[in-house]
Amino acid sequence: MDSSKKVIEATSPTSRFNFLPSLNFRGGAKNEKEGNQETPSISQTSASDDEKKIPSTIDPDQNLREKDESKSSTIPKEGEEKGSSENENSVENLLAADPSIWSGENKEAFSDLSHPGYSVKSDPLTHVGGWLAHRAALQSVDGIDPPCWIKEEVENSITQYDYMTMPLRRAPKILVLYGSLRLTSFSRKLAFEFARLLELLGCDVRTYNPRGLPVRDPELEKELKVQELRALTQWSDGHVWVSPEMHGTITGTFKNQIDWIPLNTGSVRPTQGKTCLVAQANGGSQSFNAINALRLLSRWMRMPCCTNQSSVPKAWQEFDDAGRMKESNYRDRVVDCAEEFAKFTALMAPVSEELTDRFSERKEKNKEGRLLTQAEKEKKKTAEESKKG
Repeated sequence: MDSSKKVIEATSPTSRFNFLPSLNFRGGAKNEKEGNQETPSISQTSASDDEKKIPSTIDPDQNLREKDESKSSTIPKEGEEKGSSENENSVENLLAADPSIWSGENKEAFSDLSHPGYSVKSDPLTHVGGWLAHRAALQSVDGIDPPCWIKEEVENSITQYDYMTMPLRRAPKILVLYGSLRLTSFSRKLAFEFARLLELLGCDVRTYNPRGLPVRDPELEKELKVQELRALTQWSDGHVWVSPEMHGTITGTFKNQIDWIPLNTGSVRPTQGKTCLVAQANGGSQSFNAINALRLLSRWMRMPCCTNQSSVPKAWQEFDDAGRMKESNYRDRVVDCAEEFAKFTALMAPVSEELTDRFSERKEKNKEGRLLTQAEKEKKKTAEESKKG
């Protein structure tokens, strides 16, 4: 093993997250002694592997559901179209079979690695899924792997942890949010680089596609994209927030996602105690307005924020035509942030409930049986005042 590579107990996450085939975790990327399932990496699954293709972006009936039988799964190819089974494998039919598949009502199913959301492409009609969109740039073409600076320059020197030897006892669950709908947006590209790095670090990463999410309206809480976002928030241990800077602050696209995440729903506070990493992409000179706004949001959402942060100026100069970051000090900072955030989340997640166990909330739970929503508190206050009057 390269002496420059710092390994803390080494890492042995499930191989779904070993998207680089030559990861040198102690025991190897295929650690059968730990009982890890083996999943072909993107670079191992070429476009010519017809027998391994998943015809639909959201098709749990074949490869993704075969995990229970063969302990392996593949992910769909970028650019693949749905086949003749499109109707029977549509999101509507999946919802009819299990309405909780995207809402997170069935937490075990939503957390399972066989969930159809683990796909490279979102559903073209509903835009749900596509949680592995960051892997599209790593897919091999005609058996040839594209260049990957993470594999070539970072893999052998980044700090990695064996989460199974830590109190967490599993891979940290990370949700990545970005604040632009442009497919070529630089905040999206930056968010995807964070996702790839965090997968290298052994995290279970899901990126959320903001397309299709309606503008905040309480009447639309049953919308599929709203339920998906809220379920992903509940599922996660930490968030990565990446927004462009527009008019000196974050974009409406990003803020709308946060607005859809309630501070509390009954006795559940979706973000309380979850970690957060903030970053921004600038079209012009370097600025910190967006990340300062993101830090304010994370504090308001009761999320401990990682001390490190990333601000990429003149982003159009920092990415190549394939959407990958060019070598620079800004890229090194991105690696620093991802490395620190993985450690931070792994340490914080097991104790988050203890750190957020508050006297005032215990008092309210003892009195009311649960935490009340703000609307319920106002209603109760009005009723009490009317009695006094």
